Amino acid sequence: MKNLSHEFLISNGFTKKISDEVYYESQIASSEPSVIVYVYNNSASICIGTGREKDIKIESESQFSQFLETIQNTLS
Repeated sequence: MKNLSHEFLISNGFTKKISDEVYYESQIASSEPSVIVYVYNNSASICIGTGREKDIKIESESQFSQFLETIQNTLS
């Protein structure tokens, strides 16, 4: 997986969080079911509703942008 830069994540609406490690979070949909995307060091995952997180394969920042846009368009 390509590492997503801090600047890229912030510009795409992600919020930097700190727990045991630094990660980024973006809540794409707040209505039911909620959709949240998490990005950790070298991994990304999506959580829909109360379901388990599913890994997302990331090839590039542009591919990840298209993924986010597709989800947002599907939910609107």
